[in-house]
Amino acid sequence: MMKTKQLKLLIVIGVVLLLCGCWNYSELNDLAITTSLGIDKEDDKYLVSVMIANAKSAQISAKEGQSQTTVLEGKGKTLSEALENIDLKSPKQIYINHLSAIVISDQVAKEGINKISDFLLREPESRKKFYLLITKEEKASDVLKILTPLESLPSQSIASNVQEAKEYQAVTNDMIYSVFINDVIERGIHPVLSSISIEGKKDEAQKYQHLEQSQPDAVLKLGPLGIFKDDKLIGFATKKESEGTNIILNKVDKSIVEIKYNGGYIVSHLESPNTKLNISFKNNKPQIDLKIKAGGSIAEVNCDIDLTDPKEIAKIKTNTEKELKKTIRQALNMAQKKYQTDIFGFGLAFYHKYPNQFKKLEKHWDHDTFANMDINVSVEIDIETKGSLEQSIRKEEA
Repeated sequence: MMKTKQLKLLIVIGVVLLLCGCWNYSELNDLAITTSLGIDKEDDKYLVSVMIANAKSAQISAKEGQSQTTVLEGKGKTLSEALENIDLKSPKQIYINHLSAIVISDQVAKEGINKISDFLLREPESRKKFYLLITKEEKASDVLKILTPLESLPSQSIASNVQEAKEYQAVTNDMIYSVFINDVIERGIHPVLSSISIEGKKDEAQKYQHLEQSQPDAVLKLGPLGIFKDDKLIGFATKKESEGTNIILNKVDKSIVEIKYNGGYIVSHLESPNTKLNISFKNNKPQIDLKIKAGGSIAEVNCDIDLTDPKEIAKIKTNTEKELKKTIRQALNMAQKKYQTDIFGFGLAFYHKYPNQFKKLEKHWDHDTFANMDINVSVEIDIETKGSLEQSIRKEEA
């Protein structure tokens, strides 16, 4: 009898649990799914732009001439007020759980983005896994409005660009919001963010008609890294400095190195460059050794050379290593001398291994210890393949 009652009780509890719903549940048709968000400043107020996926028009042929996205804007002294003003313009509730990217103008980033970070951390509907980017001399709202022929939503284009660039280019990285915030609050490291700009006629590229052209009026282009000190943007790296920074940070899957050789050029592909950081104290001074290893293959030959000669391959290897080392040095010099900001997390590494010693240096770490630190760099590249040709075309024609 007791077992029967217990069984009935379990069945009742199970049914009750199945009938329970979320307290803030909303019908999908009542939500405006926001895929990306832009943040600018105008008249000392936040100008927030939200890109909303137009699910209805997505089911209609592109020939109908209906945009698959809508960008709404709102102003406010706070982000919450700006979003509330957007809600007043939207027939559906703004829903940001599906954000793929947030674009922040460089103007806002220079003032600091702690207020933005605080809002997003407290926002229960935010997943904290979206890409974070900054503009370079552009309004974030303009970036969101650029239509692209290769993706149905501009936010998908931004996300795809970030993913592809991270895999095949060393200039940008795929910084997500949660990692950025961790770099802001951690000791001994400052964050970097990829930049994004508009190349072409942005006014024309905001019109649906430009998608019907074989050559778009404008495209979104990822650029070099923005350098932060805490939560404030303090400047931008160059292309080479960005490449070196990402290699040091182990955020590169593939890269290319071009060297001058025999009156021409040789280009090598680098595969999975890996940087190992060794730290120590010597004479009460922090010491850093960077050891970079990568596999490589010759991708392009634009000079006379015998690729069957081991001595030539050895020279290519040596020159390629020198060129990569030069790129690493450019990145280190930029961070140490130009910005005096430890974006590599060397201080964090010392804090974890030598917490007591680091605490004594922490107050003056960036502009003193890090800025004047000698950093040893060694590079080793294994040129494994020469492609499908043993000789260059020039050599074979000779």
